[in-house]
Amino acid sequence: MQSEASLNSLFARLGAWIARRRGAVGAAFAIAIVLAGSYGASVSQHLPSAGLEVPGSESYLAAQEAARRFGVGSADVLLLVRNTEGDVRDALFGSLLFDALEPVLADPEVVGALTVYDTNQDTLVSRDGRETLVILSLEGDAAQKLRTFKRIEPLLRQVPPPAEVQVGGLVAFTLLVQIVAQEDAARAEL
Repeated sequence: MQSEASLNSLFARLGAWIARRRGAVGAAFAIAIVLAGSYGASVSQHLPSAGLEVPGSESYLAAQEAARRFGVGSADVLLLVRNTEGDVRDALFGSLLFDALEPVLADPEVVGALTVYDTNQDTLVSRDGRETLVILSLEGDAAQKLRTFKRIEPLLRQVPPPAEVQVGGLVAFTLLVQIVAQEDAARAEL
C-alpha cells in the first residue's frame, strides 16, 4: 500500500508528467543525442594525445636548450635506412639519402637530424653496415610535433632505391596510438 506522500512526491509528479508527454520527451532526447553526437564527433581533433614531456619541467627545458644550442633535441622520429646494394657508408648512398631528406630538413619545424654522415658515429650503423639510423628532432610540444610528423611522413617514405626506409620513434608511435584510439572510440560509440 502506497502512502499519499509517495504519490505526491517530486519524482512521482515528474514521472506522471513524462508519461503524459512521452512522445515529446522522446523526441527531445533524440534531438539532444543527435546534437551531442555532432558536437562530440570532432573532440579528437581538439584533444590530441599528449606526449611524455611536461612543459616547464627541467627535462623539457634541457631538451629545448639542446635543440637551440646544438640543433638536435629529442629523438622524435627514427628512420632505419637500409642499403639493399651495399654499405650505408658509401658516399653515393649518403648523397642519395641527403638529397631525399632535403625537403624534410627544410621544414621549419624540423630542428635537425643526426646521421652517421655528419657525426661518423659507428653506433648509428648496423654491424653488417647495411643499415643506419637517422634521428630527427622536431620543434614544439606533442601536438605540434604530431602535426609536423603528419606533414613530413610522406616525404620520409620517398627515398628512392636502393634505400629502404622504416619510420619509427616516439612521435610516430604517438600518432599510431592516437589512430587506434580513435578507431576504438568510434567502434565503442557505435
